[in-house]
Amino acid sequence: MKELQLTEILKSFDKEEVKSFRKFLSSPFNRSRRNTGILLDHVIQFYPEFESSKYVKETVFTKLFPDQDYNEKKIMNFIFDLTESAKDFLMFNTLFSSKTDSQIYTCRGLYNKKMLNQCMKLLIKTEAELVLGFSSRKDFFARKKKILSMKIGFYIANNDFVNMKKMQNEFYEFSAIQFIIDYTWMRCADHTSANSIFEKGKNKVIESISNSFEIDKLLKLMEKFDKNLKDLTELHYFILKTVNDLNRITQLNTEVKKLNVWLQKWFNDKINGLIKINK
Repeated sequence: MKELQLTEILKSFDKEEVKSFRKFLSSPFNRSRRNTGILLDHVIQFYPEFESSKYVKETVFTKLFPDQDYNEKKIMNFIFDLTESAKDFLMFNTLFSSKTDSQIYTCRGLYNKKMLNQCMKLLIKTEAELVLGFSSRKDFFARKKKILSMKIGFYIANNDFVNMKKMQNEFYEFSAIQFIIDYTWMRCADHTSANSIFEKGKNKVIESISNSFEIDKLLKLMEKFDKNLKDLTELHYFILKTVNDLNRITQLNTEVKKLNVWLQKWFNDKINGLIKINK
């Protein structure tokens, strides 16, 4: 049992999480119909190392069902259910650890129940609490687009097509901004992988997309963004500008090298011609 996924998950729990997990198994959110709590109560005595020689399926089965012959399928079903419950517990913990994500899912629940006014109130509150950032932890753009998507649904349900169109435009604006950010890092990856150990491992799709836009045109368009969009894209504007300048320098260096090769060949041809004349 040491190699089981269940063991790996239980090892990752701290003492408070172990207690909370035991309570979770008794809650309505536990989807298993089996009494997996008896399995947890037994195996948790081996926590946190789970290295005992008694931590094997046969011994555990005997402790749980002393009056029954060993049944591999039965113990594995219990282990499977407890493992799935542990994953569900991790899901709940992750969800509740983020106030923003919890509120977005609550909005979705209200929306699905047609409680649209309550949904909109919570959407406005949640949107105001969003923190701008580009890290995966902040997940700003994905959260913003989820909120805007539900707002669009709210206005459609209320036949308010003027505000629906405004939300659609905002949604597409954020989609475009997210693309610019992703595109910036594509160009960075394309630039840094050149002449490096990663050159042979380039991804053809990424390379094709990253090279399919004229950076000069994109930079000029970004300069015309209004203040709100400029605040979101200013960093990536300067990164793109730097990459573009570096690409120009690289291209110039390539042309200079070609010119040097041509001059060297021309010079050698002239020298060889003079040698033949002197002979």
